Amino acid sequence: MTRLSTFWGLTRFNLWHMLSSPVFFVGVPLTLLFLGATSYIPNTPTALDLYHQSSANAMGVAAIMFVVATFPAMREVRHSAALALPLSAHTRLLSLALAAVALTSVCTGSLIALYLMRAPIPVAGVMSPYTLTGVFLSSWFGPLAAVAATAWVRSFAPLVLFSMLVPAYLLYSFTAMGSRADVIVSQMSWLVTSAIVPFQITNPGVTVLGLLYLVYAVLLIVALVSLTLVRRGSGRRPRPIPLGASLLLLVVIAGTVVYGNKTYTYDHDFSVEQLHGTKTASCRVRDGVAYCPLPGYESWVDYWHAALSPPWRGCPNGSGTGWPRYGRRATPSAPTCTWTRPSGRSP
Repeated sequence: MTRLSTFWGLTRFNLWHMLSSPVFFVGVPLTLLFLGATSYIPNTPTALDLYHQSSANAMGVAAIMFVVATFPAMREVRHSAALALPLSAHTRLLSLALAAVALTSVCTGSLIALYLMRAPIPVAGVMSPYTLTGVFLSSWFGPLAAVAATAWVRSFAPLVLFSMLVPAYLLYSFTAMGSRADVIVSQMSWLVTSAIVPFQITNPGVTVLGLLYLVYAVLLIVALVSLTLVRRGSGRRPRPIPLGASLLLLVVIAGTVVYGNKTYTYDHDFSVEQLHGTKTASCRVRDGVAYCPLPGYESWVDYWHAALSPPWRGCPNGSGTGWPRYGRRATPSAPTCTWTRPSGRSP
């Protein structure tokens, strides 16, 4: 049997071991039910609503998978080092991490599918595949952080601390309004949210933003894996190459966040061409009014026309040789209405 086949066999064992563990069997279904039941779905859901809710659900999945992955990780670091095994201790941890992120992806995908099935109408707008991939990768932070923390601490201290912080956070969220603890809770929430969504602008349809989020998620995942490989056995010095790579990755991550927040601010105006799979906005005419929705919003034209046709009839149109043109910009802003000549040029 080759080392590769042994690795995949161990990964399948870890996958089955986590599926059959009481922590997963009880904690994960309850977490998924809670996240699915409390997901906010508006009457007219958009891709931005789906992105925000999926990111919040990814944080919840990451939290419960942190708990699930801690126990098998502790088994590896405590009991596997002294055994004569065909795979090294770090390779076994990587196998465990692979099995954990596979389960995490399934949980995150099920919540996204549940959101789409519960939506009263199809979700409007477009979402870049980079953005969707980034949502899945952000849920990996939990199990990978559990493996890395266990490899370093070699105890249940991270799990105990995490188990104390989560109930305290929920308790103070409801009881600490207007007090000093309220400030602490807000800062904790900001730190966690910033780790998942570190940039100012969250437009899931813009390709460059989706790519930026994806690069950040990949860098953070590689940094967590590198940190897992740094620690050797108890009492031995850390590995210099993974340690240097981890420090370098942390610098690159910080630089990526600074670049993203300086380049793409709230004042940055994205054009329609920057949306995923879009060259130009398609226009539709209703009673002489040209509506130019963003991709994915075509079904909203009839609602717009019903709401806007009474007001625009009172707009002065000069000689009557033009018609009003209504559209939306790629960045969230108020809709604009301008008069356009039949040739397509604005007067």
